[in-house]
Amino acid sequence: MLRRLGTASLGILFFMGVLAFTGAVAFAQTGQGILTGSITDTSGAIIAGVQVKVRNQNNNFVYSAVSTQEGIYRVPYLNVGTYEVTYQAPGFKTMTRRDIPIRSLETLGLDVNMEVGNVVETVEVSAGAQLLETETASTGHLVTGVELTTLPTPQMKVESMLWYVSGVTSQSGNGHAAGGRSRSFQFNADGVSANVPGEGTVATARQLTTVEHDMQEVKILTTALPAEYGHSGGGIMNIAYKSGTNQFHGLAEERYVSKPMIHRYWQDPVVVSGVFAFHLMSASFSGPIRRNKTFFLTGWQRHHERSGNNQNADVPSPAMLNGDFSIPGASVVPDRIYDPASLVQLPNGTYTRTQFPGNQIPRSRFDPAAAKFLGLNPFRGQANRFNQTFFDTTGPRQNLSVDTNKNSYRSGFDEKIDHSFSDKHKLFGRYSNARHRSMSGTWQMQLATRDLDYIAAPIPVDYRQVVVSDSYVVSPTTINEVRLGWNRRKSTRLPASLGQDWASKFGIPNVGPETMPIFQTSGGGQFYFRFPEGETVDVNESANFQNNFTMIRGRHTFKTGYELLRTRINSHLEGRPSGTYQFGGTELPFTPGTGNSFASFLLGGVVRADFTKAFATWLPRWWSHALYFQDDWKVTSHLTLNLGLRWQTESPYSTKYGQQSQFDPSGTDPLTGRRGALLHPAGSLHKRDNNNFQPRLGAAYNFRQSWVFRAGFALNTLDQWTNGLRENFEEYLATAVIQPPVGNPDIAFRLSQGPPAVRFNVQPDGSVPFVGTNFTGRNASYRDPAMRAPYVANWNLGVQRQFGKQYLLEVNYQGSAGVGLLNRWDVNAIPLDISKDPVQLNNIRNAPQNFKPYPQFGNVMLYSNFGHSSFHSGTVKVEKRMSGGLTFTSFYTWSKSMDEASDDGGASGVTYYNRRLEKARSNYDVAHRWVTYAIYDLPVGKGKKFLNSGGIASKVIGNWQLSAIQSAETGIPLTFSHNGQLPGNVTNVYLPGAMRPDIAPGKTYSDIKLEWDRKGPCRHIVACALPWANINAFAVPASYTPGQAGRNIINAPGLFWHQFALMKTIPFKERIKGTLRVDFTAPFKYPFFSQPSTAVNFRNPQTFGKITSQQGGFSGLGAVTETMVVFRVEF
Repeated sequence: MLRRLGTASLGILFFMGVLAFTGAVAFAQTGQGILTGSITDTSGAIIAGVQVKVRNQNNNFVYSAVSTQEGIYRVPYLNVGTYEVTYQAPGFKTMTRRDIPIRSLETLGLDVNMEVGNVVETVEVSAGAQLLETETASTGHLVTGVELTTLPTPQMKVESMLWYVSGVTSQSGNGHAAGGRSRSFQFNADGVSANVPGEGTVATARQLTTVEHDMQEVKILTTALPAEYGHSGGGIMNIAYKSGTNQFHGLAEERYVSKPMIHRYWQDPVVVSGVFAFHLMSASFSGPIRRNKTFFLTGWQRHHERSGNNQNADVPSPAMLNGDFSIPGASVVPDRIYDPASLVQLPNGTYTRTQFPGNQIPRSRFDPAAAKFLGLNPFRGQANRFNQTFFDTTGPRQNLSVDTNKNSYRSGFDEKIDHSFSDKHKLFGRYSNARHRSMSGTWQMQLATRDLDYIAAPIPVDYRQVVVSDSYVVSPTTINEVRLGWNRRKSTRLPASLGQDWASKFGIPNVGPETMPIFQTSGGGQFYFRFPEGETVDVNESANFQNNFTMIRGRHTFKTGYELLRTRINSHLEGRPSGTYQFGGTELPFTPGTGNSFASFLLGGVVRADFTKAFATWLPRWWSHALYFQDDWKVTSHLTLNLGLRWQTESPYSTKYGQQSQFDPSGTDPLTGRRGALLHPAGSLHKRDNNNFQPRLGAAYNFRQSWVFRAGFALNTLDQWTNGLRENFEEYLATAVIQPPVGNPDIAFRLSQGPPAVRFNVQPDGSVPFVGTNFTGRNASYRDPAMRAPYVANWNLGVQRQFGKQYLLEVNYQGSAGVGLLNRWDVNAIPLDISKDPVQLNNIRNAPQNFKPYPQFGNVMLYSNFGHSSFHSGTVKVEKRMSGGLTFTSFYTWSKSMDEASDDGGASGVTYYNRRLEKARSNYDVAHRWVTYAIYDLPVGKGKKFLNSGGIASKVIGNWQLSAIQSAETGIPLTFSHNGQLPGNVTNVYLPGAMRPDIAPGKTYSDIKLEWDRKGPCRHIVACALPWANINAFAVPASYTPGQAGRNIINAPGLFWHQFALMKTIPFKERIKGTLRVDFTAPFKYPFFSQPSTAVNFRNPQTFGKITSQQGGFSGLGAVTETMVVFRVEF
């Protein structure tokens, strides 16, 4: 028999080898369900040796088991579906139970009492199983395929189901489960990870999503997990795909929204005049290839979207284009602009410049390259069509209002085969392909030509996945499963501007033709619009092999497994060899609130120019190994303990050819001879962390017939991988920076003169040392050599109470703590207490680079285990399974999440040297959530309670269905900042770091929020709209003094959102029916408002605290009021 097992799995092992060779993630959880229970006679005595046959009622796949000496049976690896269970034992009547639902990632307890009698006698029970989960401590939320495709969710995106489940918040990005960061959330398909390999991100067009009509169930787990689950901080979403059945099933559907069906956004004065059309076309077909043996499923889906909305933006005014920065006709006093050529150093060492008379630049002073660029007519003219324009000290704001557009095309394909070799041996395989052809945003309407638009470059994304599972019953109490997975995601961006010599078109000499030059403000900000930038190609791949072995002995079900995971990324670095240019020189040296970036551009004043060129491809590689052991111990007929231990390890960060960069704080810099060097070690950058033992403990106590108490605790080690592409790769992307010396406020060169020649010196290892004498732009990555795998502790306890046959009440407490979470902090920071002398502090502010711990570097980003998080929540949930035509779920959650930083990327704050100042509510913390959704078949028509006799009335009024969703949530927290500017020309100054305001004397946090009317006067004009927050609740701190307002101190506006659908089913023939449905989103027109402006600026207060838009678009959380029609034909 074991020999047959080896033969059966040989093909799979060979296929896995092929996948590993091609460089291709599955995890130990299978995504299937388990059936277990105890068998007794009518007196309660245990019956051993009962033959248990479990038959899928749709495809007749049969699974077998035998009860142990303790009368316990267990049948794992059951695909989602409805089953018939038959129990046979000598001396007892055969018992058959039908319509038993098996759900994804759930262990269903089904106890039976067998009657004494002849085995040929049969007792049939046609009733579903209990709703209580009596066999596991894990709790979660299940969404059936019917609910997924019937509930009125925008665009039917599967990830949008996270908006409607307990334990997960989505206002600050998807996947924040149990208080965890998004990257600790696992998005699985048939038990195989569908996150981006090596990055772990969850978002539309990031994780794999294909055809929702092919999905049988979606299960979300957010509590303590058994040992078989890995790579998650406590949140898992698994999609179980459908299987074919013995009958052919087909479906074709179209979802459509036209322009008249979508309401204008809250911030728009009128309906958008641009193009709008949305189509979501789906088709699914399944059936038998060989009845009772082999089945297929194929599906296709097409998302076709052309949308538009009104946008307001800034463009240079005609006066500015002619050099006039006096802001004629405005009541504000403009920022003063100075002549860059007038720079002089005074005897005391300070610098000064001469102001342009009248704040006007003579046209004769325009730089020829700037004039040539403007000659291309890049900007649209002003359009104050809604009187939205206002002025601040920099010039006109929002002086352009136009309708813009966006195109998005996404296609998904699924192919699945299920095959039963015998009752003992089954296999399934699935191939899915998600093909995205979408713009990265809406057209930048500031531009009169698409040639300069970043959005014009297409960003094709292709995501493919293969899953194969082979399960074999070695004996009635011993089962083995081999599972493999492969993922490949490729994202490409190729701007049409590549190789077109745009530098010559702009009039910039000494620059190559490779990319379009990029213009920025003196601080690196966007110069009215985003330029096309360079080429990127990123390929993320993963391949996985796992073996899961289950053995039932007495009251114990032992499960053990091994997982091998290979992950790799191939990333072509984006080079910008034609340069990025920052403009300045019109400010009074070291005086905030002076100068103008566009004025500096007209004069051609380049204060910094960066040139980058890729000399290598970023090729990180990881191997991961995991072992687990789990014992589900049926201590008594009412108490089950889940005892497990998981261990996993991940290879330290390294690249394929050893090309990587690592900052060494004790090394000697070859460029300057200073302490602190950027080195290129060939080996791993940190040690391997093998101490990753993860205990998993759980208990389920069915202490009364309709009650179960459940509690669990788990440690979950997280993957380290990478939080962003191209980490630790400096000097393989060669960098040259042309910039004046530190502390010198002069320009580096004029744009029309061009930069000096840049020459890169390639080293034998392929690295290229930094070129430049000002090291502000020389950055370094520092991966902590002692880095360890972060982990999250999860715990939960709660009770379930079943009422009748269909109602379930659950009360649950859940907590978590993240330890050693990964963040990237700049360790090359200036301590805020470096001096008390105002003169010295001013010197430091004017030349901060010279006072950094490592002055030969700009930022030195240390990636290490900085983070800690905590989370506590309480949830009450009521659920009704479908009966009497009604199913609904309603829950309320009260929770709080706290941390110092809310994701794995770069972290910042008041000072690196006291990171505890950032401890506050998480960016994604939502204190209160109340969500309800329901589906109701109206009791009218054939087979229903009313008008069931047939006839015209029954056909017209019958077969209607109503579905609804209600979401009410408090908002996520807000952090306030300031820029030091006071009324007039007074500006306080500070050392680098997050600038938080003070709370004004006599004010508290409760004084920040104002009474606000969402329908208030001139809400479409930001300058005169009612403020949501009170600027006078804040004060600007004294110079060189950190503010006392904390991080995330008050809630942003919350969500109150409703969705409804009304569907009519029209039967054509016995097996053919059509449906017509209308979805209504946000019919009560209560917008989900965007966060208000939180930058305290007393000199330009026009926008502070103003809400200028609503969130959600027409397909996101809190989407705009709209109507969608759905047409479907199925058989």
